[in-house]
Amino acid sequence: MKCVYRHDRAPLFERLSTNFFQAAWGLEYLHAKNVLHRDIAARNCLYGDNKVKISDFGLTREGTVYQMDPHKRVPIRWLAPETLRMAIYTQKTDVFSYGIMCWEIYNNGIEPYPGMTVAEVNQNVKEGYRMELPANVHPDIQTYIKVRCWSENPNDRYSMADLAKHLQRTLQIPRPKFVENPHNRQ
Repeated sequence: MKCVYRHDRAPLFERLSTNFFQAAWGLEYLHAKNVLHRDIAARNCLYGDNKVKISDFGLTREGTVYQMDPHKRVPIRWLAPETLRMAIYTQKTDVFSYGIMCWEIYNNGIEPYPGMTVAEVNQNVKEGYRMELPANVHPDIQTYIKVRCWSENPNDRYSMADLAKHLQRTLQIPRPKFVENPHNRQ
């Protein structure tokens, strides 16, 4: 997604917000179909024609809960604390990962937890550490990511449907016609 920042002339905040909002719609759609992505990250978003699309479905699983094999390689830097502790993925793990992806977008695609090893990330996230967002990120968006995506308790995190609704209200970005609202279908 780094290249988007060099070619698009829209104001930076608007572009970044639209990017992570479109990713929210994609993840909302997957969750409405009871699909866990399990690898939400900026590297797995495709950008073209001013649209962001979620990609790389290699770790995707059907259902709302998935017990992972603790011996498999997983994207530690994007995982929720409960997933790091118990090796269980839920939709709320994807929500936490989505917040990490937003951090990546606001930091021009740099790897999360800069300066930390994977082992340090694993330990620190389980102990409650969360990264700081850039100071120029709107306070409502900072709260949205820190409280509604990165809460220690997964029950305190929004669902992707709630996140999408909240973003739509906060950012006043209408859902484009190319994005189907999965909750309006029969």
